[in-house]
Amino acid sequence: MGPTILVSGGAGYTGSMLVMALLNKGYRVKVVDLMIYGREILPKHPLLEVYKMDIRDSKLVSLLFDVDVVFHLAGVSNDPGEGLEPEIGYQINVEAVESLVNMCNDMGVKKLFYPSSCSVYGNATEKIVTEESIVHPLTIYAECKARCEEIILKNRSNSLCCTILRPATVCGVSLRQRFDLLVNSIVKEAYFKHEINVSGPYRIRPGVNILDLVDLYLKLIELPAHQINGQIFNVAFENQKIRDIACSIATLVGEDVDINIIKGEDKRSYQVSSKKLQKIIGFHPKKTTKDAVTDLLYAMTKGKFDDALTSSQYYNRKRQPLYLTKY
Repeated sequence: MGPTILVSGGAGYTGSMLVMALLNKGYRVKVVDLMIYGREILPKHPLLEVYKMDIRDSKLVSLLFDVDVVFHLAGVSNDPGEGLEPEIGYQINVEAVESLVNMCNDMGVKKLFYPSSCSVYGNATEKIVTEESIVHPLTIYAECKARCEEIILKNRSNSLCCTILRPATVCGVSLRQRFDLLVNSIVKEAYFKHEINVSGPYRIRPGVNILDLVDLYLKLIELPAHQINGQIFNVAFENQKIRDIACSIATLVGEDVDINIIKGEDKRSYQVSSKKLQKIIGFHPKKTTKDAVTDLLYAMTKGKFDDALTSSQYYNRKRQPLYLTKY
């Protein structure tokens, strides 16, 4: 049997898809998650152990006893919403990460993968940003991500391989669906409301299909530590203006869809290069944003997300404040 893998946030948008892919590969998997979106997202499986636990809980260390690889996906996604104090977000997104790295070192974990975010680039002044570019986080969420990158890389060692990923905006269908991500949100509006509200139409945002992101995570597990230890990799394969994303989605919906330009506070804009990922790891995407949109629209035509406009299940800012408190 291969390595035992712990996925924090394994019942989340990316986490649930990663867990299923790991099980299909025959890995033994442990999931740590608060189950904000429901335990039923994950199947019962002989190779799967699920623990309903806050990542700030000191008991987390006991679950690392026989773990070889950790994917740390848990956290407050995006900036705290109404009813969620910034202090709580910092506890989860920074303090808990520092604690986890120390636990991994103490318990003999071999590899730690941390998905940061392309959001750390903020409103980039460079035409194309690379992993060597200076980060300029514009939000608390991005600031926390940048801080955690520093913490993790500082605490890596020959025995604990630490790798930072900076995924672009993820899109596509998941076991735990989200409609508060850029592409997914536009698809939802276009399909159910026949209109798309776009702020900052000329801002550039990179994207990655969730299926490609999961495939990358699987590949990373198998790579030798010396190849990826201490490395930061952008994971962004399509850089598009938000206006162009909206227009292409409107076309795919195939009905009259109005596109409205509105004011917005989000000033992030960055064109991201993933050449390092392709050169060092040899990873190339198999899917596109268009594929993700097609998958979402197909699911919608089958009635899968009929409650997308009304249910808090699909929106982190609506759901997280109900469950996260001071610890």
